[in-house]
Amino acid sequence: MYSFLYFVLMALSILSLNCNGIRDQSNRSGLVQWLRSLSLVVDVLCLQETYCVSQTECDLWFSSSGFSSCLSSGSNHSCGCIILYRPLLPFVGSWVDTVGRYLQCEFFFYGKSFRICCLYAPNLNPERDQFLEGVSDNVDLSVPTLLVGDFNTVFDRLKDRRGSNPLDGSRESSVRLAALFDSCCVIDVWRYLHPDSSCFTWTKSDGSIASRIDLCGVPYVWVPSVSACDIIPCPFSDHCGLLLSLSVPDVVPPGPGLWKLNTSILSEEEYYNLIADAWRNWQSSVPRFPSLAKWWEEGKSLIKGLTIKYCCERSRVRSGNRDLLVRLVDHLKAKVDVAPPRVLAPIILQWLS
Repeated sequence: MYSFLYFVLMALSILSLNCNGIRDQSNRSGLVQWLRSLSLVVDVLCLQETYCVSQTECDLWFSSSGFSSCLSSGSNHSCGCIILYRPLLPFVGSWVDTVGRYLQCEFFFYGKSFRICCLYAPNLNPERDQFLEGVSDNVDLSVPTLLVGDFNTVFDRLKDRRGSNPLDGSRESSVRLAALFDSCCVIDVWRYLHPDSSCFTWTKSDGSIASRIDLCGVPYVWVPSVSACDIIPCPFSDHCGLLLSLSVPDVVPPGPGLWKLNTSILSEEEYYNLIADAWRNWQSSVPRFPSLAKWWEEGKSLIKGLTIKYCCERSRVRSGNRDLLVRLVDHLKAKVDVAPPRVLAPIILQWLS
């Protein structure tokens, strides 16, 4: 009983939604009522395209909602990112841009530090590519960070778009999007949980075009703790919400602290080459620093970042291999379960060979 209650207390629900402008008071009231109607209590709400222009205005908008708020302000007709969070989540700090497209907040939850980046990418290139490329520079890999929001591009046009040419990727930013998720050590968790599904988060008013452009990137080490990620229709926006449910894992470190190298990777050739190449290039940067001590400290940070990224990728690959084997076993078991006795023997002989 105690372990069950502990699990419930450690659970978090995070909802991301492009709300398509909520300056109108009736839209805001409808949005809050919709939230209360959901079967799951939302702990963190990440809103994009709010058209909110100041923190004072934001506080006024949601003063009776039961949420605290943080804003990256836009104009009264575009942009504006808001993160609403329950008081049970101690707020540590935030980082914003100047145009209302980027908002990162850090929270401290039951001894665990984590961050959430609420993103609203530009509609067109080259601005969208430049925006996605710049996000990773602001993500600290030593703190688990979720990337959520409206990315205005997709990973796979064949699966994630409807009503447009799946082979025409000339206006997409799929490569930049994949590079962002890779550099931040996060995974498109909805696709991970629904590998063969086609479902969309935005649909044109006439239904002719639809896309899955609203995404949730979950840190690799958090993926096993995700219980669900669902696309939720919202009557107050042309976008659907993306609702993530997870428990904060015990393996998450409490923010930047004492970091210890996993020495088992020192014998891996790939890691050795990665560090050797990076350090060779780093040695030429000494003249850029005011002192050798400053250069040395920055160099250690470089090695730390590369090592963390390498270990995360290593863990992701191993986890993927395990998942593949599990799916293969399930597939083979299903065949055995439905196979008549006369064909079962050849199948077993084939496995044994």
